[in-house]
Amino acid sequence: MSHCPLTDFAYLSVIFRNSYVKYVKDYLQEYKGALVVVSHDRYFLDKICSKMWEVANLHVTAYKGN
Repeated sequence: MSHCPLTDFAYLSVIFRNSYVKYVKDYLQEYKGALVVVSHDRYFLDKICSKMWEVANLHVTAYKGN
């Protein structure tokens, strides 16, 4: 059975992404200023946002975050 180096790369990229997202989330939770965040990751947004505004079809909807 041959070893595929791409498997290692994919595994490391997942570990890197997870640790990077955790670092950014932890940092932003302590940040006291205002930010504009664009993300599709609901879990990430739920952890860092206290208020959210969705802009769609020329309409803005406000949501309370955690």
